[in-house]
Amino acid sequence: MQTYWASQSPVTDPGPAAAAIDALPGDPALLRAASSQLVFHFQTGGEFAEHGVPAGRMAEINTRYADAMLALLLDSGWTAEVNGRPVDWRDLAGDQFGTGPRAWQAARAGTSDPDHHGHPDADLPVLRGWPILADHVVHDLAALNKTEMLLWDGWGLLVTPGWMTPGPVPEPDAALLDEVCAATADPAVSPDVIAALGAHDGLRVPETVTRFDPNGAPPQQVDVTRVLAARGHESFRGQVGGHPVAGVDPAIK
Repeated sequence: MQTYWASQSPVTDPGPAAAAIDALPGDPALLRAASSQLVFHFQTGGEFAEHGVPAGRMAEINTRYADAMLALLLDSGWTAEVNGRPVDWRDLAGDQFGTGPRAWQAARAGTSDPDHHGHPDADLPVLRGWPILADHVVHDLAALNKTEMLLWDGWGLLVTPGWMTPGPVPEPDAALLDEVCAATADPAVSPDVIAALGAHDGLRVPETVTRFDPNGAPPQQVDVTRVLAARGHESFRGQVGGHPVAGVDPAIK
């Protein structure tokens, strides 16, 4: 089972940048020090201009595939400061990282206030409470199925009219998410179980998803057929080490 999740998906395959990754040190602390100089969080990292990031690069947050991300990093030469962390990120305790299924289960059990989850200062109510909890459950399931999506992608239940609104999720759907979390919170779960849940109507990632751009652009329909190669589509030939990948997302890198 671990071998399955240790292998690359169409989203995470590094492509031609695999050689650059191979040249990095193997120590996790050194990897963290190197990688933290190459990324800048668009919401919590400060002003773009202060870090030498032109406003025209804001659209890069919608970059979907690892090979495109790594190409940007290798070509840019830009670095950000290394920020400290209040916990030992190399050995996080179980209660120091709230995964999507754990957060959902705690809220459903009444041991955690759903409004404490998400973005408490967000202008949109759907970015906190039950809507964001449900959103993360669906996204975690997609990621475990190696169909990783952008955090602002929506499909199935996530774009059902009236579903992503303040307040609890409709009970039939909440019961389905309970079933999902029972599996995704289990470190010994089989990939076959995850695949079966991910094939459920409302949870299955389709060939086209709706991207809700955090930069404020109108929602856009995005072709993600390259992502779906993880489900056995013949369009994907990528392997660890940068073998060719067939199929291109025409909407975004």
